[in-house]
Amino acid sequence: MLSQLFHSVIELLKYIWTLPVIFGAAFWLSILWRRVTPAAAWSSVAFSLLFSFVLPVLLPLSDSIATRESLLATTAPASVEVRVGADSTDVTAGLAVSAGELITKWLPVPSTPVYFQQLRTTPAGELRGESKFRTGVWLLTRLGFDFSRSTRATLEAATFLMDAILPFIVLLAVSLLSAPVARGALDRFYARLLTPVHADLEIDRRHLEASLADPASLQSRLWFPRGGWMMQKPDRADILGFIAATLVAVAIVGVVFLVAGIRWP
Repeated sequence: MLSQLFHSVIELLKYIWTLPVIFGAAFWLSILWRRVTPAAAWSSVAFSLLFSFVLPVLLPLSDSIATRESLLATTAPASVEVRVGADSTDVTAGLAVSAGELITKWLPVPSTPVYFQQLRTTPAGELRGESKFRTGVWLLTRLGFDFSRSTRATLEAATFLMDAILPFIVLLAVSLLSAPVARGALDRFYARLLTPVHADLEIDRRHLEASLADPASLQSRLWFPRGGWMMQKPDRADILGFIAATLVAVAIVGVVFLVAGIRWP
């Protein structure tokens, strides 16, 4: 069904890859904040599913939405200055001495739909929005943001930003308005989470029991022990692991740039 709604494999893949966002806020904030409640977690999941995945697909199927004039707005065409390798037409035009020479050119950036992924003119001559509806962009425009001169990349970034932030806002709000989870259940969960795992099962059990017997002893390991926030201070292993991971990431990016810079004669 989804393959019939999306007109691009790339757009379909981007839609599928963002599905984990549904549970992202509930998962991460439940680990970092003791005040998260089951009602808030389910509210966040339901909101994210509706706002980020159901409405963007269903709204373009509605004739009143897909053909509404105010939702068929497009961005203003623009141009961007880029450094590119010259081709034969650039050589003929006198912009370069030889093909492949780096030159500066102004390339046109065509207008793009603000709220829909695509616009299509029907056989009856009616303009219609198709593919995916950008609910996040629509909400931001209601809050006063202007996307009339934005690029497609900006519109996509705004959509992903709203998909990521709004579930956290829902989670925080509903958590503060609903009854907290029993303290005993939370103490056991966070004792296991904050107690380092030992290879010896017996020693690991004794360490966990000690943490359960004195939950306050775990507070010294937290950045913000007040307010129920459970963000743990990094130890030596965490810092070394972060540095190693960063170096690997930098090396991978460096290899990509190195390969991209290879020029064949």
